[in-house]
Amino acid sequence: MNYDFVREEILQGTDIVDLIGSHISLKKSGDSYLGICPFHNEKSPSFTVSGGKQIYKCFGCGEAGNAYSFIMKYENISFKEAMEKLAERINYTIPVFKNKHEKLYELNTASAKFFYSNFVADEKVKKYLYNRLDEKTAKKFGLGYSKTSWDSLYKYLISKGYAENDIIKAGLVIKRDNQIYDRFRGRLMFPIFNPAGKIIGFGGRVIDTGEPKYLNSPDSPLYNKSLSLYGINFIKNITEVILVEGYMDVLALHSFGYTNAIAVLGTAFTNEHAHLLKTKRISSVTIIFDSDDAGQKAIERAIKPLFEKGIEIRILTFKNAKDPDEFLKNFGKELFEKELEFAKNYMEYCIDTLSKKYNIEAVSEKRDFLNELASKLKIVKDDIELEVYVGFIAEKFGISKEAFLSKTKEVAFSNFSKKPVLQNKNMKALEEAKYCLLNLAFHNIGFREVLQKHLSMEEFPELYEVQEDAADIIEFNKIAANDYIKIIKETYIKDKLEENLPDEEVNKLLSLRKMLKKQYIEHITG
Repeated sequence: MNYDFVREEILQGTDIVDLIGSHISLKKSGDSYLGICPFHNEKSPSFTVSGGKQIYKCFGCGEAGNAYSFIMKYENISFKEAMEKLAERINYTIPVFKNKHEKLYELNTASAKFFYSNFVADEKVKKYLYNRLDEKTAKKFGLGYSKTSWDSLYKYLISKGYAENDIIKAGLVIKRDNQIYDRFRGRLMFPIFNPAGKIIGFGGRVIDTGEPKYLNSPDSPLYNKSLSLYGINFIKNITEVILVEGYMDVLALHSFGYTNAIAVLGTAFTNEHAHLLKTKRISSVTIIFDSDDAGQKAIERAIKPLFEKGIEIRILTFKNAKDPDEFLKNFGKELFEKELEFAKNYMEYCIDTLSKKYNIEAVSEKRDFLNELASKLKIVKDDIELEVYVGFIAEKFGISKEAFLSKTKEVAFSNFSKKPVLQNKNMKALEEAKYCLLNLAFHNIGFREVLQKHLSMEEFPELYEVQEDAADIIEFNKIAANDYIKIIKETYIKDKLEENLPDEEVNKLLSLRKMLKKQYIEHITG
């Protein structure tokens, strides 16, 4: 029995008419059933449910699918959660599938318990933390403490029967010159969870003095900071999140009741982060990064990936506090709530930021201001949204709406030579290949394992971080999968050839590239 078999059994055991009929009113209409669509406003029923085909279709808004897609859309939940709900509905017991990295998960869990026991036993550390955070939130996030000794965690894990190689692979210890020592020592410990609630790594903050102030687990088969978000495990059945920069900001927000707060983990916000939020059905993100220059640059980098996923953006910066943690402690929840109300949309943020750069009372500077503002709006792909922005800017700054709209569209296609355009196409092909393969890997353990035979962790690290709770399903065939695998491999080889490698390594890569053109991977569906 495999995951696909279980998924299909649950689907076949679910009566879609009974399922949808328990959520909306349906009336018999010929061989099908008719009702008011729950996914858009309508007066006349155009939502059709076919008991024979076990599918639904709305002829008003176009929504269509099976029992899984209905419950995911209606209740705003992930595929895994939908699967569990439907299984419970038909009294079906889902078997537990053993993950190939289960031992590493167990190691992380054992380490988190060890860190927590250290924390509970250390009055100095508890005093340090509880001066900044309430006990309830600390327990909720499983905070702990790593002792200052060189190998206390390593000795503990060995005593519990864990293998040295697995402990090293999990990034919990470092081996150098045949000496092994704990990676985290004398730090407040933050377990990092994946969306399914499993511990994939740790962050550690110094308590006294020392550098670096924050230290994260290295990339491992479980953890990649560019694919992970702190607090993502608490994001359930909501559509709006607050995105911040650090652990303490998330903890402070949660302690004040903002349980939709998440943070990046010492890295810029990436396309993969945006995709993760999209799979969680997030439609709106309020960005609250540090008010310093680095924080403002981080905001700029986060905007584009979110926009490209169609996620609404609001931006909040504090004038009298560095970050949410500091603001909440100094001014409290009531004032923070008022600040949230005045968070700026993307256009307002651009105007506010550029107004500080230019003196718009001077004609030449106003021209430069409007030109740069037009360039900022080139990422807005929705014509109606762009029309609204352009109309507002034209009225506010006393210029022709047509002229500014023309300038906005002009800069969207300017300053690109032929070479960068080709590079952009290549990058788009690579991102599409990774996106499509990852989506299928979310739902098919067998397919994932076959892919991992053809694509190494170095070539495609994201494939080794896949969790089984994505929301969307993409149909694939063997030819498409082959094309996607080749795109990833070709890009990897091209990037490696640009490095300063020994001749032997270069010849090996050239040979691989030549062989790849003739390669066709059989049985790709596993």
